[in-house]
Amino acid sequence: MLPLIHLGAEVNIAGSIAEVELTQVYVNSLNGFPIEAIYVFPGSTRAAISGLTLQIKDRIIKAQIEEKSKARAKYAGAKKAGKRASLLEQKNANTFQMNIANIMPGDTILVKLKYTEFIERNNGLYQFVLPTTIGQKFSERAKTEVARSTKASFLPVEKSPYTFDVRLNLNSPVPIQKFNSPSHKVDFELINPNICDIMLNQSEQNSANRDFIFEYNLNGPALTSGILLHEDSLENFFLLQIQPPQAISEEDIPRREYIFVVDVSGSMQGFPIETSKTLLEELLSGLRPDDVFNVVLFEFSSKKLFKTSVPANRLNINKAISQLRNKSGMGGTNLLQTISSVYEDLAPSEVSRSIIIITDGFIEVEKSVFKMIRDNLNLANVFAFGIGESVNRLLIEGIAYAGMGEEFIVTNKAFAKQKARELISFINQPALTNIQIDFGPMDVYDFSPKNLPDLLSDRPVMIYGKYRGRFPDTVHISGTKGKNPFLHDVIVNDKKENPALTYLWARNTIKETIDFENESEHTEDKIIAIGLKYSLLTSYTSFIAIDSEIARDSSDIFLSINQPVPVPNDNFSRGGNGYQMRINATGADSRAVANYEIALRLPSQGESGAPIILLSWQNDNTDEFKISIKDIFDDEVFSENTADKYYWLERIKLETTSADLALLKISSQGQNSQEVGIKRVIGLPKYHYLFDLYAQYALEEYMAGIIDLLEAELFIDANTLIEIGLLHYPNSEDLGKLRGAILF
Repeated sequence: MLPLIHLGAEVNIAGSIAEVELTQVYVNSLNGFPIEAIYVFPGSTRAAISGLTLQIKDRIIKAQIEEKSKARAKYAGAKKAGKRASLLEQKNANTFQMNIANIMPGDTILVKLKYTEFIERNNGLYQFVLPTTIGQKFSERAKTEVARSTKASFLPVEKSPYTFDVRLNLNSPVPIQKFNSPSHKVDFELINPNICDIMLNQSEQNSANRDFIFEYNLNGPALTSGILLHEDSLENFFLLQIQPPQAISEEDIPRREYIFVVDVSGSMQGFPIETSKTLLEELLSGLRPDDVFNVVLFEFSSKKLFKTSVPANRLNINKAISQLRNKSGMGGTNLLQTISSVYEDLAPSEVSRSIIIITDGFIEVEKSVFKMIRDNLNLANVFAFGIGESVNRLLIEGIAYAGMGEEFIVTNKAFAKQKARELISFINQPALTNIQIDFGPMDVYDFSPKNLPDLLSDRPVMIYGKYRGRFPDTVHISGTKGKNPFLHDVIVNDKKENPALTYLWARNTIKETIDFENESEHTEDKIIAIGLKYSLLTSYTSFIAIDSEIARDSSDIFLSINQPVPVPNDNFSRGGNGYQMRINATGADSRAVANYEIALRLPSQGESGAPIILLSWQNDNTDEFKISIKDIFDDEVFSENTADKYYWLERIKLETTSADLALLKISSQGQNSQEVGIKRVIGLPKYHYLFDLYAQYALEEYMAGIIDLLEAELFIDANTLIEIGLLHYPNSEDLGKLRGAILF
């Protein structure tokens, strides 16, 4: 019944660059109804989506890139005209929406999208992830924020309702050290030490309810480097990568300097500041005697513990810990001023210098902080350590990206020491410092980063850019290895045919524009220009493909079906004694099983004048359900127990809330209730009377209301009215047919 029947991926990995062709196969198995398939699906945050094709029988329509508003208008026009069409949009950094219009009964439509991404290292391994599931995406801050979510349909299942296949080819410039899929069972064929083919095992053909993960290691015994080039008639692109050796000897590790920037503002009071003390003690205890360090405590203003960095001996370490122990957390926070003052005192040095920012992140996120970190990578490596039960991940992840490192987050004091050791392991083995690249007389431009951080044992260094003229045969890399100068020549013998570099450069430039530039019309225009020039999906540009043939009469009814994302039954975040789902109330229904709890974000009181309806199926009338409303401060403003099979939540009860946004919670009090569901009615006012659960109207009135709601594309409302109609006419074939068509 669901339109998506197959999801497949062809993946070609060359070193650390993946080129992916994702295939989605849609079928309309309904008799008599054309459909529109709507699929909100996950993707990689690093994906540069550069192409889309729509295949209908033997016809292949190549999608065009357009500004988002223009693409939507063209899609709406094609849908209304009865033409088959597809629209691909970016909802956020890692969520996309595919719309396929006018899939006729019996149609099979193949949609193929192409993307490129750079694969990053994680815990010493390169990790390619093919996302197939969307977790509940919401951010929380106690007493001040309400859950936010991505509008997607979820289907908790043991097996995905469509088949799944992955075929992957790994081609490495150095012998492959090891590879593995921790998520799925795979078969492989090692062609030679540098090339391997990996295939999803047949037993995993319904396993799209979990992300596909493939890990591999490329580290060799010595520092290695390589350059990829791409030349076309308009522009030339390059990617230079420096890879750390597999192991670094003690004598090759230079002296190290660590500057700990510790947040002691009011929001850090309690658990965060206490955990900071444990964390700092663990970090300082891991330093060598010839290392130096300093501690900067900041709130609205900042204070250095030592005038300059001091040796990491026991006396100085004890003094630092003692100073922090006397802090209890108070005042406001000014990170930008603090970071600026830290950089003012820094100068290029032979030591490997790292700044570690320890904070809960609840400060104003200023892009100027991120830009300052990126522009000064030659002066210091920068790492973020987030502490607190509800860390502001936007800030922590932003600092990590700007510093070309990893984020470290502690939400439980018991794991502070473990996370501290992970950070120490990540930063305590610099392989090369003070890195300089000599491209010779060639003109290199639009490259990033402008200044290079240290090469660490678990962090390669990469440079994206463009060039004019002939690329030299050799590029010279210099730096400091241990206490000695280091020179390394990169021999360039690339074929200059790597079109993926075009999209990687464009994707990287867009991300830096978003992360480092303040939002303005200029920023939006810049992103649109890049998206259109390089045929790239962005938050402001979309892919649109339209068939020339008319498949449906414009007067015919069609159904829109939301294709759900499969997730395993045990993969929802748990709350209390069962599943807890947070779903936007404006577009989907929520369900929970047995005695589980559902949480739902209610809309603003001004969003709609319609009531909210709760349908609870398969209640045997012996178990009670508790319905409660809590405001954003977690204060309960309404509570009621009911054993009714259906419960009408009238608008008057919503007006008792003390804030515009609230959480509606429903939890079964017994074990026999099988399912609870929430639906919100926002339909046409003239049909509100039909939503009365306790009054029966003529079947023709229900059918007329449902048809009008479908034509108005109010599919959730139409589905709700179908359920009510079936209460009174359970044997109606017409209602049953419509129910199956738009169940999701």
